[in-house]
Amino acid sequence: MVTVGDSPESRLFVELSSYGSDLVEARNALEMAIQGFEEGSVFADASRHLVGLAVIAYCRTVLHSNVRGRLTDHVDVPEALVDVHDQVKMYRNATVAHSQS
Repeated sequence: MVTVGDSPESRLFVELSSYGSDLVEARNALEMAIQGFEEGSVFADASRHLVGLAVIAYCRTVLHSNVRGRLTDHVDVPEALVDVHDQVKMYRNATVAHSQS
């Protein structure tokens, strides 16, 4: 463990590390969900829930938070993935986070 002083750079490092943690969680959940489609997979019954977990983890990085900024304040979503990015946010809002919608 290393202690670093408080500076704009160290705060950015912590923020980016936090985004990274959320994105790793999203990736791992998606990988397990995909495995759920393989015959005899132990993840078969969990795939739908794992996709929901991945969506929530991803959206923590790009939606408003009172704790940290948005990842998209630091990096742009590649043009080829903007539609997917928007669909994931809509799915989160209409199905995962607000299921009554």
